[in-house]
Amino acid sequence: MEPIFREMRPPDVGSLVDVTLAAFEPIFASFRRLLGPAIYETIWPDWRTAQREAVESLCDASGDSVVLVAGLGGAAMRRKVLRRASTLVLALLVLAAAGCARDEDLVEVLLTAQCSGVSARVWMPVNEPRSTGTYRGEIVWQDGTSHSVSAKREGMLGDVWLADLCGDGTPELVVTCASAGSGSYGTVDVYRYEAGRVVEVDVAPLDAEQSTGYMGHDSFFIDDGRLYRSHPVYADGDPNAEPTGGQSSFWYSFADSTWVRPTADRR
Repeated sequence: MEPIFREMRPPDVGSLVDVTLAAFEPIFASFRRLLGPAIYETIWPDWRTAQREAVESLCDASGDSVVLVAGLGGAAMRRKVLRRASTLVLALLVLAAAGCARDEDLVEVLLTAQCSGVSARVWMPVNEPRSTGTYRGEIVWQDGTSHSVSAKREGMLGDVWLADLCGDGTPELVVTCASAGSGSYGTVDVYRYEAGRVVEVDVAPLDAEQSTGYMGHDSFFIDDGRLYRSHPVYADGDPNAEPTGGQSSFWYSFADSTWVRPTADRR
């Protein structure tokens, strides 16, 4: 039996909402399992209301769309039809209604870290280019309270760590990024808990001497409570893929706000 299509009538809106909520129930449940309750509820505090409003907006007679309802043996199927220059393009209403889950709220890259009962998640919104944009994050403390962070980024997320870098018993959140292109220039952001809130630490750049022969390709790592960075050293005329000057490494002194070249005596 061929389905019979007709334009939606106002009494159909409730059924369309019910179909949409039923279809997206398992999808949002999977998002909650993936992201964890704290991040999930920050992104989608009330997805049912958002979905309902999206469907009702699609069905609004004053909008630039036509909604058709198809019946087949008493079972209703719903389709959204967009009108563009007198052309009707058929699409699933349920998929169209997913617009309430905004692109900027979806996650492309999700990194996690744990330390001493503290956990952190850092992610990139899915709608941003990989070469530049933002990242967002959340730290969840031992008592269940949480703090959010967000920052601009140049390039892709690299690594995320939680580590007590200042020796005060509370871990700092470390987020690294690597720029797009052959240089892969690295950046590092550090966040610490201070006076009941999370603040970003102003990490100093390499100084002029430390930057000699520097052309990117940074590596960052945590070792024994210290944040380290290293990079290849380029001599004049070295091609990007063949540095000949060895490797430079530094650890960050939060007390002195500077990068320090390691010595045989660690302390």
